[in-house]
Amino acid sequence: MTFAVHSLQRLTENAIDVNAYLYYLQTYMGHASLRETQDYLWLTGESFRPILERMENCAPSSRRFSRKRSVTRIMNKSFTGILSDYVLIHVKGEAGQSGATLRSYYTAIDQYTEWYTRTHKTKPEAMDASSFAKDDVRAFLNHLEDDNRVSASTRNLRRAGIVSFLEFARQVSPVYTQAYLDVRSIKAKKSA
Repeated sequence: MTFAVHSLQRLTENAIDVNAYLYYLQTYMGHASLRETQDYLWLTGESFRPILERMENCAPSSRRFSRKRSVTRIMNKSFTGILSDYVLIHVKGEAGQSGATLRSYYTAIDQYTEWYTRTHKTKPEAMDASSFAKDDVRAFLNHLEDDNRVSASTRNLRRAGIVSFLEFARQVSPVYTQAYLDVRSIKAKKSA
């Protein structure tokens, strides 16, 4: 267990408002945002049920925190749960992107999920960080260009959408970090 988890456990045992304390923990650990602190807050339902219940039931102590939801609700999520938060919270309310960019990013993840589940004969619910291996994402981008005849510009937008999702996912769940770094390293193509 991490220092952060032990801190939350002590707070819960002493009936202290966990949500209010998270900002102190963030500052103490030298993090610029709660997202950085969340990387250290891996809680399992079996081991930390009291902490999870208190975090679920505590009222958020600030507008900023309520916008991001509680730590518990976005941690320990499946791919579909992270995708839901990405679309409903991040893309819609926090990213500050234009409507066209947001639609493009959503389309990228939608198309990738459809392509991945078809080519790997699986369901979206079975997808996880390993579903975003660099070779798979590169194969998807090649599929778009070769089979769907999309332009380099459209291919680059789809790549950017996947990178954006993975950047969000890694902040929610560190297991997505390597996928994010690998996919981000795929070069954008120059338009003809």
